[in-house]
Amino acid sequence: MLPEPHPGFKNYVWERDGYRWLFVHHFGTGGAGRFCRQFHSLQVTVANKSTGEIVADLRLMTDFGASRDNNTDLPLNVTCPQGVLTPSQVAPLSTGTRTIKVQPDLNGYEPWRSADKGLILGLSLAGLTFDTVTPITGCTDSTCTQMIRIGQNVGEQRLFAVATDPGGPALSIDASKTPGGGGEFFTDVYGKKVLPASDPGAVRQYVKPGLRLEVRNERNSECYTRDAFFMFYEACGNAPQSSMNIEGALSDKN
Repeated sequence: MLPEPHPGFKNYVWERDGYRWLFVHHFGTGGAGRFCRQFHSLQVTVANKSTGEIVADLRLMTDFGASRDNNTDLPLNVTCPQGVLTPSQVAPLSTGTRTIKVQPDLNGYEPWRSADKGLILGLSLAGLTFDTVTPITGCTDSTCTQMIRIGQNVGEQRLFAVATDPGGPALSIDASKTPGGGGEFFTDVYGKKVLPASDPGAVRQYVKPGLRLEVRNERNSECYTRDAFFMFYEACGNAPQSSMNIEGALSDKN
């Protein structure tokens, strides 16, 4: 597991069906670490809008699969630190994927799609995808030994999307699928193995007993924020048109 620079953490607050969802996701587009880093922090917290009660609080290192060349959709040919799987090694093991901009095509978004195989959290991510509209850097070729700045991008425009297939899995939290059927429990950082609370590596998880939430969006819809100050993700339709970089405060590390 590789370290995560602090500027990479992003918050998304979203309201659906009487609940407010908070996603805290590590997603930076300014550094080279993302080319090899398969697992990134994800927090999913859900509150009842009317009462404020926290009904789910889940934290894990989420599988975002292999990094890929946006021109070919093939895994990047990068050299990773010792003991870290390369994108080519990760690709057959995960349905997650991160699409990196590589010359000659530096236009468009940088989407990261999650995978949830093996989770014991009662959480189905159903392909939850985070997407930076304005990624800061790309690569000069598929080895990514040299990065290139993409215009004046600072990574401030972001979207997310959830499952839209009526016949497939939805973004959901189901207490009956957690260890013990709900309540507080502890797992490893990947959310795949139950640990005792006393274990140094234990992560606290919580799902209210009896909870069953399921969310779908319209096909091909993406959720975004219109307001740079409030940053509440309330629209799930066309992509935003205005900049979200208030007073030029964001930098290359975002």
